[in-house]
Amino acid sequence: MARYFFHIKDDGKFIEDEEGTELATAQDARAQALLSAREILATAIRFGQHLDADAIADENGIQVTCVPIAEAIARPA
Repeated sequence: MARYFFHIKDDGKFIEDEEGTELATAQDARAQALLSAREILATAIRFGQHLDADAIADENGIQVTCVPIAEAIARPA
C-alpha cells in the first residue's frame, strides 16, 4: 500500500493534504479523488465558491495525476 495525498489547487492557492490516505494503486487514488471532488464541489456550490482542480501526489511528493473538478460531475450515458 502506498500513501496518496489529495492536494487542492484553487485559483493559485495550494491546499495541502498533510495526512494522506493509504491505497493499493494510483487507479484507486484517482477513484478516491473523484469521490472527494464530488463532496468538495457540492460544498463549493452550496457556498457559491469556485474551484479549480484536485492534484494527487504519492508518498514521495510526485504528482501522480490531476483530477479536474468538472470530472466529478456525472455525465449522462
